Amino acid sequence: MADEPCGSRLAYDRHIRHGEKPDAACRAANTAYKRERRALPPVGLPEQQRAARAAVADRVLAGYAAGAGLLTLAEELGRSRAFVRRILTEAGVARRPRGDARAAAVRYRRAAQRATARRLLVAAFEPVARPGDGVTPERYAQLAVDALTAAGLLPPRPEDVS
Repeated sequence: MADEPCGSRLAYDRHIRHGEKPDAACRAANTAYKRERRALPPVGLPEQQRAARAAVADRVLAGYAAGAGLLTLAEELGRSRAFVRRILTEAGVARRPRGDARAAAVRYRRAAQRATARRLLVAAFEPVARPGDGVTPERYAQLAVDALTAAGLLPPRPEDVS
């Protein structure tokens, strides 16, 4: 097979393979080739795949409109989150912010529970002793457990029941 003359796409590739700097004619031929490739319509999916993807897209759009999240939809369909996100983007659906109102309510409720638990612990420990009062850590822990048990926040120990 004879080498292609300079000024063609194949000659450009040959220059690159041999570690040579392509000349202006080869660079121009390569640029023209790339431009032609970009102008071609993208290769589409076969008709059956397109129909199946449309059916999945309908399920994604309906589920998202009903309030399901990306992860939930992805798990239900056995697809990735990126696939679900791409379907929504292609359909022009405005995405909800991460951690919608339900998640924010759960976060708020958990934070309130933690704050309440902290207040209860402080109230239970206050009359017992404070760290630095000369009480050993083991004794302090035992006093804290006793205070929590007395406040009804911990069940009684088995040895205390009998």
